[in-house]
Amino acid sequence: MSPTSTPLVLGPLLRFVGRHEASVWVETRDAARVTLALAGREWSAPTFRVEGHHYALVTATDLEPGGDPRVHGPHR
Repeated sequence: MSPTSTPLVLGPLLRFVGRHEASVWVETRDAARVTLALAGREWSAPTFRVEGHHYALVTATDLEPGGDPRVHGPHR
């Protein structure tokens, strides 16, 4: 896949990890909705635009220690 064909520009990056929550940050090529999936559950957030760049910050809550999050998307 060439760099221009992927919807992700940067990330996913783990921004914060707490005892029962985690935040993941991404930059996308276009406006989109980004989904974080873990243990059969999903959390999502729309991107927001700053100076022509699209970012999303997805926060997963009520987590059990030891999970393995996967980021899917972005989705239009």
